[in-house]
Amino acid sequence: MGLSPSKQVAGNLESSAEFAAACTTVYNQSLSLTFPGIPRYQIASAADRLYQTLADLHLPLIDKWVTSPPTRSQIDKSLRRTVPEGAGDDGIVTLGESEFKEFAVDLYTGVIVSNAEKAVLVKVMSGVGVIGGVGVVVRSGVTVVGTVVGVYAVGVATVVYLSFSG
Repeated sequence: MGLSPSKQVAGNLESSAEFAAACTTVYNQSLSLTFPGIPRYQIASAADRLYQTLADLHLPLIDKWVTSPPTRSQIDKSLRRTVPEGAGDDGIVTLGESEFKEFAVDLYTGVIVSNAEKAVLVKVMSGVGVIGGVGVVVRSGVTVVGTVVGVYAVGVATVVYLSFSG
């Protein structure tokens, strides 16, 4: 578990031939006759088409952690991280193919890690409730219950982290 979850996910997406092909397909579909790339205002619709393309490919990482298209706020957040605000000489910001792929990797890394964090939180909270209930019934000490909760939380986080490798 030497890599952070976001680096693990980003590495998996960047090395995926299917993900790269989906990005290229959506990029080529999005090209406009008037711009040498995808204009900023078309990014949301391109992101929606990318989600549909990835869903059709049934990539395990996408199928498990991305159950719906990224939200507009997730798209905007990734766009701000990957494309400088004032880029473009004519005031129209467009993404080339490599910039679109960088945006897509950042977007899906964020979505996957966010959804995984939510899953860990839900699993840990429900497990803590069960462990605490059992501790009360069997009258275990606080130290024993706390140790079991800690071990359980680490186990859940490890299982989720290991699922990022494919």
